[in-house]
Amino acid sequence: MGTEQILLESFLKLISRFKTEDLHKAINENVDLSILAQQHAGDILRIARIFAKIMGVNPDDLSSANVLINLQDKRPDLYREIVLNPKGRPWLEWNLGKFRRML
Repeated sequence: MGTEQILLESFLKLISRFKTEDLHKAINENVDLSILAQQHAGDILRIARIFAKIMGVNPDDLSSANVLINLQDKRPDLYREIVLNPKGRPWLEWNLGKFRRML
């Protein structure tokens, strides 16, 4: 697994904790995933930070396109919620930016 893939998998683990209806609510209420991650997924963040630092991965390489491609395959329900919700893609971009800054 490539180092960029490790960051992608970390973000996917974070977002995959949602049920479809919870993701719908999170998008519509503009929920900040970084706060939830710090409260409930510290282990995922620690691993991602360690790999990013050790492997010299640029967090900016983590793109919403890669997230959506992987969600389409692994969690099509979440993929559809993000893509079909008018607020979904901006919400994903905003949260990916916050995730990148946390690394």
